Amino acid sequence: MYLLPALFVSLQALREHEAVRPLSIYAVFAFLISVVSGNYNVFQDEITWFMPLPVYLLNADIGMLVFWAKALMGWRD
Repeated sequence: MYLLPALFVSLQALREHEAVRPLSIYAVFAFLISVVSGNYNVFQDEITWFMPLPVYLLNADIGMLVFWAKALMGWRD
C-alpha cells in the first residue's frame, strides 16, 4: 500500500540529484531485469505470470520440437 508512493518519492529524489543519462541507464537495467526474471500481474482478481524471456524461448523451442517430431512421424491429431 505504501510502496507505490515511496517509489515515486524515491524517483523524484533521484531526478533532483542525478542527470538524465544515469536515470536512463537505471530504467534500461530495470527493464532488462523485468524481462529476464519475469513478473506477476494482478487484474480483476486473477493473478497471471509473464514468463521470463529464457523460459518463454525454451517453451517455444520445445513446442516447435514437438510439432516437428509429430510431422516426422506422420502423427495427426
